[in-house]
Amino acid sequence: MAVLKGGYLLLKLGAFKGTLITMLISVVVYSIFFGPLFAIGFVLLLLVHEMGHYLMAKRLGQSVSAPVFIPFLGALINMRRQPASVQQEATMALAGPTVGTAASWLCLLIGVSLHSEFWAALGYLGCLLNLFNLIPATPLDGGRVTAAVSKWANLVGLAILGLYALWAFTSGTAVSPVIAIIVIFAIFGTVSRFRQAKRMPEYLAVPTRERWVFLGCYLAIVLIAALGVVKGYPYLSYVHTVHIHLPFSF
Repeated sequence: MAVLKGGYLLLKLGAFKGTLITMLISVVVYSIFFGPLFAIGFVLLLLVHEMGHYLMAKRLGQSVSAPVFIPFLGALINMRRQPASVQQEATMALAGPTVGTAASWLCLLIGVSLHSEFWAALGYLGCLLNLFNLIPATPLDGGRVTAAVSKWANLVGLAILGLYALWAFTSGTAVSPVIAIIVIFAIFGTVSRFRQAKRMPEYLAVPTRERWVFLGCYLAIVLIAALGVVKGYPYLSYVHTVHIHLPFSF
């Protein structure tokens, strides 16, 4: 009977059954490294971030998949067709870090007000991840947002990632295959963006006023996420105690 009820629940979830299954897998995997409670909180922060993308995409009439979680690589939604314009792409990309950073700040404020290292460290980690994701290099959200400002932003983001990866691997501070994977994807993403500028210039055509709006929104979220990292930095020791595996060091 329990099996039948579980199967019925999965059918009712529809497209989100894959989300639930991959979330549970991620929680199990992350629990091995930093315990079940922190793993659940961490995965829920990732879910909030991805649902920002998902709901904005639906609002814009885009066909996208439900979020899918991949341990140590985070989560993603898949766009089934290219957005109508880079403005749509940038709007969908910005929605994730916006709600993700807001949720992270909420955890951070709860932690500070209750003197809870658990909540503060969770908020710190969420702000850090959203800040990293705002590096202006495709496929990171920052690259998709700043594409509405200038195609050259992706080149700047690629340089940032490349320099960081070089420092991380030569110093031995953050030797992780994840950063190498991100850099490889960023190379292809940057090349693709410049090819897109030649083949589909109308896709990247954004009025000057809207470019400034996207730039202002992007910088505001970067600043808020960075402030969260600074605010949560005193709880860095707790993050180390749970051995969190990230593509960057603290």
